[in-house]
Amino acid sequence: QAYPGGSVELTAVVTEGNATKVAFYNGSSLVTEVSQAPYKAEATGLSVGVHSFYARIYEGDKFNTTNSIEVVVGEQIPFGGTPSAIPGVIEAGKYDSFEGGAGQNISYFDLSPGNSGDFRMDESADAASNANEGATIGWISAGEWLEYSVTVAETGMYSFAFRYASGNASGGGPFTLMLDGQSISSAITVPSTSSTVWTIWATKTVSNIPLTAG
Repeated sequence: QAYPGGSVELTAVVTEGNATKVAFYNGSSLVTEVSQAPYKAEATGLSVGVHSFYARIYEGDKFNTTNSIEVVVGEQIPFGGTPSAIPGVIEAGKYDSFEGGAGQNISYFDLSPGNSGDFRMDESADAASNANEGATIGWISAGEWLEYSVTVAETGMYSFAFRYASGNASGGGPFTLMLDGQSISSAITVPSTSSTVWTIWATKTVSNIPLTAG
């Protein structure tokens, strides 16, 4: 991660063969070429967004490509600019944004390309608008996650009441709640709300969720 306008140092280590030069790239743009070890470069003036850096290691006119590393430049920010208040209501589709563009792998992770819903169509998380439920998240697969910036009024044990719909006969889950990277709930599952449709909603409440003020 780097700040807007900042820099990163890049290093390539050659373990076999006789390299004649190493060329460092930021996406398709050449950063610099280095003709002798140590093979190091500095990428400066980084713009907001996600940058993909790698190197080509040449031996004559042939080359191999190193692994690629992603550098995130910019901040993850609350949807709408203000953290959600707890106690309060958080609409699932109003997960955090990334100031550099789409938030995939930054504020959320979604396994399917594109948005299957109709809310925040510039993102891949499957968010949809519902007249009664607000901004929702659907089409959920195992391994997907979303992050929300919140401000907790007081340290204590909270109840988490959430709205859900499940057209699976066996219900849905498990999923968990996390705070600052640490699990704060046991595995949560929900029963089916219908065996045929995904439009019947119910509420489930999970108690004794520990939250720290701030």
